[in-house]
Amino acid sequence: MPTIRAFIQNQIQQKLTKRRCVVVYDPAQLYGELVAELAGPAEAPQAVIVAALPGPTQALLTAWAAWASLGSRPSPGPPLVVYVAAAAPQGEAAQRADPFWALAVAGSTFGCTDDEQYAQLARQCYPDHTSKLAELFSAPQPPAFAVLDNLGGGERWPLLSHYLPGRESRAELLRGLLLPSASTDKRLLEATDWISEAQRLVEVALGVLPTENTLPTLRRKLWQLVLLGEFVFDLRCPLPPALTGVARAADRARDLVLRLADELRHYQETEYLEQARQLADQLNLSSYFGPDDDLGERLTFGFEDLTLLGQVLTAIRTNDLSGAAAKLKLQKKSVWRDQGAARWELTEAGLGLLQAVNSARAYLQAENTADLARLVAAYVGPLHLPDAAQRHFEAAVAAYQHSPEALPTATGRPDGASSNLEEFIQECRSQYATLAVELHQRLLTAVEKQGWPATGLPAARELTNQLVQPALQDGRRIAYFLVDALRFELAQEVAGLLSEQGATVQIQPYCAQLPTSTPIGMSALLPHDGTWTLATGPTGKVEPQAGQPLVPVPDVGARDKFWEQRFGDRVRVLSQETWLSTPTVPATVRLLVVRSSDLDQAGEHRGIGGVGHFPLALRALRKAVLAAGTAGFREIIIVTDHGFVLNPSPDDGALVPVPAGEWPFRKVRSLLGRGPADTPGTIRFDSAQVSIPGPWPHFVVPRSLGAFERGITYAHEGLSLPEVVLPALRIQLPAPEQAPKRTNLFLTYPKTAVTTRQPILTAEATAGGLLDFDDTPPVEFQLVVVAADGRIVGKLGLHTAVVDVTTQLVRLSVQEKARLPVRLDEEFEGIFTVRALHPDTQVELASITLQTAYEI
Repeated sequence: MPTIRAFIQNQIQQKLTKRRCVVVYDPAQLYGELVAELAGPAEAPQAVIVAALPGPTQALLTAWAAWASLGSRPSPGPPLVVYVAAAAPQGEAAQRADPFWALAVAGSTFGCTDDEQYAQLARQCYPDHTSKLAELFSAPQPPAFAVLDNLGGGERWPLLSHYLPGRESRAELLRGLLLPSASTDKRLLEATDWISEAQRLVEVALGVLPTENTLPTLRRKLWQLVLLGEFVFDLRCPLPPALTGVARAADRARDLVLRLADELRHYQETEYLEQARQLADQLNLSSYFGPDDDLGERLTFGFEDLTLLGQVLTAIRTNDLSGAAAKLKLQKKSVWRDQGAARWELTEAGLGLLQAVNSARAYLQAENTADLARLVAAYVGPLHLPDAAQRHFEAAVAAYQHSPEALPTATGRPDGASSNLEEFIQECRSQYATLAVELHQRLLTAVEKQGWPATGLPAARELTNQLVQPALQDGRRIAYFLVDALRFELAQEVAGLLSEQGATVQIQPYCAQLPTSTPIGMSALLPHDGTWTLATGPTGKVEPQAGQPLVPVPDVGARDKFWEQRFGDRVRVLSQETWLSTPTVPATVRLLVVRSSDLDQAGEHRGIGGVGHFPLALRALRKAVLAAGTAGFREIIIVTDHGFVLNPSPDDGALVPVPAGEWPFRKVRSLLGRGPADTPGTIRFDSAQVSIPGPWPHFVVPRSLGAFERGITYAHEGLSLPEVVLPALRIQLPAPEQAPKRTNLFLTYPKTAVTTRQPILTAEATAGGLLDFDDTPPVEFQLVVVAADGRIVGKLGLHTAVVDVTTQLVRLSVQEKARLPVRLDEEFEGIFTVRALHPDTQVELASITLQTAYEI
């Protein structure tokens, strides 16, 4: 074990080796002698030592002369150490006034950082004695070197060091005894002379003298002392009397035990988990603690993971979402994190859903959405986020229900002190359903008054002429992706995936063509120049017709033929699967039309369980888009025919009776034909009122989010915000020879807590690469301030030069820093997150989480 003097000298010597010059700042004047010793013998000096006191003038001249000699050729002078018996200068003005700071900048410093202060150096030198060091350094005067060197009491463990080569400190030797090793165990099992020394080591280090005298029994006892010690040291509730007599590490060994536990978790997690399982079972630890006991943050034993889960669910059940979020963070750091991944992902997704629902409710209370255009705009804004959260939640539910995790039904006491996962699932679904129904009723009321589509937004029948025709007329090549069932919230994920590849993405909302079936929605997107209608087909069913003259386009084949007849050799129409298998087209092709039905097929074939396949479908779409870029199509448009709704409980009153009448178009969530006025559970619109051309006067949909068929968990064809407010993604891909340019954004604050309701953050934009300064575009973002439960609790404060007053968007150039004032709500206190979001995609570019600590 090195002395503290040798340890500090080694730290300085390492800097000398790298930089050849070190300025040592020592306001306590502790290091003068040890620095002088670095000079070495006079006949073969190892370094030039310059002491800055009592007067700096001569010292400065000597130091600069020595510095100059470092560059002498062919024989450079020895390294230079300048000893300054004063504190390092703080701030630019003090540094300019320090005569030795130029040498410090040219070389290196010692004594400027926190880990180079005497107390921290001592902890690094003597890691086994942190408790005693804390006591020594609490005295008015720092301990002398000799006091520190006596901490070990001259202890040596020759036999253990022999059998455990390379290990000297207490922690290293204990770790060697704890962990199985074929070679080491063989030597230890063949001898016994080390046993008494190991027993003494355990007594000195952990405060318990073990009586076990074989390697297996001593190892089991050592694991007990460490694991139970870690558990008790972290415990936030009283230790049950029945466990007070169980052997564990003494309180004075706390620092060593926690350090050992951290190392074991990090380097030997499997062995740690197995030993923790065995000890918990042996002592029946879970039986001594209740569901509401605070077991701390380290989660030593597996039963603590279940206890924490119960506490998170209880916090959610009592609407303490911020408390649930705080506890959830503990599990993310847990060594048991992979042992119950499915249930924890479910819990996190459910919490996210409830936060999104609460945020949407707060928005509805604060904003006027009675007007149809306002309601649709609100859905394009924050009100679509619960749909995304619901989809993620249902995917997590499916993953949990199909996982092998054997979780007891109740995670807490039967009297309801803790909830259980099945109750939690139903509560999350209920909260979302209540919000979805409210939004649905608002939409139906607005459409009754104002019709469909909403004013100010393009209709699906207008979209292709607006987006495709101008590009072709200008001679630009364009790829047009027709993606079945790309709900608005899914488009946000597509935008994020493409932005990661350097694409520029804008999302333009538009209104679906009713009824929202695939044949009708896709035919509305054909290049028909505004001539489109619904008519009676040969079989008496409703079929779409388009073009001049009108031709039937009831299926994929007819729609593909329509594109080809409209544009001839300039167009190539194919499925996404075909495109990915052979992503090339002749140079004469100016318009690439790619159709994908992956999302809708997953939903139609698997119901709500299909949402688990959506991420793969989105990544396949990204691959197809990037392939189009490689083939020379820099401009990409993605559109869709309809969205969808998810109903995980289709048997709970979701079946809607079909009213009497003549309905040649009869689908899961809509009817088109002729029938009586509103009947129970339905609402009837005049077809003209909702822009449905053709001979059928009435369009009927459920007043609920239910269906005209039983057992439907995935549905479209109706009239709800997720089904009819659609995204058009306008994408510009970077040139293939260019690496994607990315601008990194950072939000910082000098502390983790704010003491004012108007804190000022710093935003900084940096180039994604070292050479990307010139052509990396500025970053533009909106700032939102949310509490842990999803509520908006603040906003951007006073305007600065980088904030657009009209849009409230912040714009920063690369390498630009700006101060951004944030104004928190008067009544808010607690943890909050400031998020910088892309204004079009809502992708998070940066965030910072803080908490309030107002000074009274």
